[in-house]
Amino acid sequence: MPWSMALILTAALSVVTQATQTIEVHKNFCELDRKSECQKGQCLRYDPKKFPNSRSIVTFFPGGRLGNKISAYLNLLWVHLDHDQDVYFEKESHEVLDRYFQNINFPTLEDGLCDWRTFPFEKYESNIEDLGAPEWKKGKAIEIFVNKKNFMRHEVKGGRKYYRQYREESLHALKFRPQFQNHAENTLRKVAKKADVKGEITFVGVHNRRTDYLEFRKKRLGLDNLYEDYFQDAMEYLKEEYDNPVFIYVSDDMKWGQKNLKEEKDIFFVGCGDPDDVDCIGKDFAVLSNCNHTITTHGTFGHWAAFLAGGEIYTEYGAIVPDAYN
Repeated sequence: MPWSMALILTAALSVVTQATQTIEVHKNFCELDRKSECQKGQCLRYDPKKFPNSRSIVTFFPGGRLGNKISAYLNLLWVHLDHDQDVYFEKESHEVLDRYFQNINFPTLEDGLCDWRTFPFEKYESNIEDLGAPEWKKGKAIEIFVNKKNFMRHEVKGGRKYYRQYREESLHALKFRPQFQNHAENTLRKVAKKADVKGEITFVGVHNRRTDYLEFRKKRLGLDNLYEDYFQDAMEYLKEEYDNPVFIYVSDDMKWGQKNLKEEKDIFFVGCGDPDDVDCIGKDFAVLSNCNHTITTHGTFGHWAAFLAGGEIYTEYGAIVPDAYN
């Protein structure tokens, strides 16, 4: 039977290559060796003959909530900037970040590639700084991956040097949409009017993650939960280090803070506190990110809020001074 009669005309055409692999060719596609000519709305199709000589592509499936999605996006951003590799971001995660930030610009995995599952993705669980090595530069479909047993071991995935190296680019990518930035500024302005402080205020964000994380922290990580004495010690430390500190409390369990820290001076319980409300999440994250310094507990939400704030970070393992990552 002639090859032309073996073609199946549907929404996508099934093409048999000399490599004996079947590839899906969408009607509106562009080729690997002609990426620069791709138009908006076109997807990149997999071709096993051309892929070995094309620039590698990288993705990262974050899972989890906002903090994890920020982690994935920034890791892809840094890989793109440092290694000049093409990166694609999971569509659902892209939509979540785009709700809060103005400059989430990477193509999505589902729309940028005609069928991403046809690409030979392999899991990469190692230092992302090493993705610039020759063996990773061409012909690879890379999924940055973190095993559950290693998610607390930051040295496995690496990338810490990029906190400083690409800080400006990271801040640009995570520029808040006006409604969230305005909320943060208005919140801090109201606090400033209420605070019994003379002189310029130092805003210290306090993030206390509780709810679902408490059991996980105890059972999976074998760590005791943090109680009021941790926050009292943290606030006392920052009072000694900075002038006129005012503490901005945000949590997914606001009632705990209002009950256990209500006697503390210069603390304001401003958090929305609903981890299932998308606007609430953005408002709380923006408020923390607009502070000068941060007291954190657990999780990537507080971690990235502290990064955006840019000041000193007080953790259960000690204080991290700004020069360590800026």
